[in-house]
Amino acid sequence: PASYEALGGFVRNWNSGERIGVIGGPGDRRDEDFITLGRLSAEIFDRVIVKEDDDTRGRPRGAAAELIKQGIMAAKPNCRHEIILDETTAINQTLDSAPNNSLVVILPEIVSRAIHLIEMRSPIKEETHQYSTAINAVDSVSVNSVKSPLANTL
Repeated sequence: PASYEALGGFVRNWNSGERIGVIGGPGDRRDEDFITLGRLSAEIFDRVIVKEDDDTRGRPRGAAAELIKQGIMAAKPNCRHEIILDETTAINQTLDSAPNNSLVVILPEIVSRAIHLIEMRSPIKEETHQYSTAINAVDSVSVNSVKSPLANTL
């Protein structure tokens, strides 16, 4: 939660448009951790898209998302939220529907997959040029072993 609260400090300073989070966490976390994740998400974002990791780590599909939803509703019942279990679908639908000047924060299970989805949208090359070496290094690692460091701290 401390790392998520630090992220919230950055996101709360975004005043130019809607703040949207695509969030989820590893299925082997405690129920209360998922509820806390939902509560913090509702406090940080204007709209929350709840997704689940491909590897649910033993939880039934949708169970972690429902716990996150409980936290959202407890913290802010009027918070706009949606459950889209598939991470790729969640990212694509969120980016498709985000209004101009929105901040979309994605907490992916597999970072290289999220980067690939964003690159497929033809981002402005000048703005991402300085990161191309780092992105290529990430892509050269086994895709299944690249996990979100933030998600692993929750």
